[in-house]
Amino acid sequence: MADIHISIPSRPHITLAAYRHLHSDEELAALKKEYLDAILAAINALCIPRIVVENDVLSQVLAPNTLYIFTERTNNLTLTLGTPITGKASEYHFLLPIGSPAPSIDIPLDWDWNGGSEPSWSANKTYEVSIMENVAAYFEI
Repeated sequence: MADIHISIPSRPHITLAAYRHLHSDEELAALKKEYLDAILAAINALCIPRIVVENDVLSQVLAPNTLYIFTERTNNLTLTLGTPITGKASEYHFLLPIGSPAPSIDIPLDWDWNGGSEPSWSANKTYEVSIMENVAAYFEI
C-alpha cells in the first residue's frame, strides 16, 4: 500500500558489549530482536498510509493522517472526516482529479476554506486538499 521502501540489512551489527557480562548469548539475541522490532515499529509509525479510491466509490470516510488518492471522478462523491486521534494532530489529505462532466462533490460545510469558499470542482482539474483543525487548504492543479 505504501510507496516507501526501507532496506534493513539482513544481519545488522548491534553492539551490546556493555551487556555481555550481564547476559547470556541467548539473552543478547533476544535483546537485539527486541531492539530491531522497536526500530521497525518506529519507522512504520512514521509512514503515512496511502489509499487509492476508485470512481465507483460514492461515499468515503477520510481517516486522519492518511493520504487518499482518488481516481478520476465522474461519479458523485460524499466525503466525511473520520474521528480525530486524541492528543495528536489529525490531518486529512486527498488528491481529487475531476473528470468531465464534473460530478457533485458533497463535503461537510463546517470547514473553513482558504479563499473563503469551497472549490468549484471544475471539470478536468485536479485538487489537492489538506484539512487540519477544520481548516481546509486546497490547490487547483
